[in-house]
Amino acid sequence: MNDLKNIGIRQFLARRGIQPKYECNGYGMYLSPLREERTPSFKVDYVRNLWYDFGSGEGGTLRTLVRSEEHTSE
Repeated sequence: MNDLKNIGIRQFLARRGIQPKYECNGYGMYLSPLREERTPSFKVDYVRNLWYDFGSGEGGTLRTLVRSEEHTSE
């Protein structure tokens, strides 16, 4: 997980084929990679490199996103 320090959340999601549904001043709104949804509620702040899932109330760094993804896939 140490290699995650130099990767942006936006880049990480793009590598997984996940693109924002729309973008505004410094952030993008995505469909959550952690659960099924039809309306984008997963915000990625490109400047601060943080994410927040409004549907679940969770958020954090890329490291916490990877941990959340691993937990969801179990």
